[in-house]
Amino acid sequence: MNAGLVSSSRSIFNRLTNQLFISFKIGFKEHSSVYNSLQFLLRTAKDSLKEVYDDFTVYEWIEQNIYPYLLKMEDLMNKSMSLKEAKIWPQRPIKILEDLKRYN
Repeated sequence: MNAGLVSSSRSIFNRLTNQLFISFKIGFKEHSSVYNSLQFLLRTAKDSLKEVYDDFTVYEWIEQNIYPYLLKMEDLMNKSMSLKEAKIWPQRPIKILEDLKRYN
């Protein structure tokens, strides 16, 4: 097992997750940079880890450590696009969610 390879992949992963957190704080303008970095990380991790591990282990690691962040970024993009498409917003007062009423 190549410990340096795994350590390097983990270091890249940690750096990108920190960038992802900062991106959520900054907002939408950093989305494509973080999303592209995550895609690059996925490809790099796959290529690097395949040198040491079998495909099942590689894809399990990617599924557990990178894929959730890709899904969050895609969800963020989809939600932001739907907000940008709205031309008319409901008039106030907006109806209170029924589920919120249980908190009085």
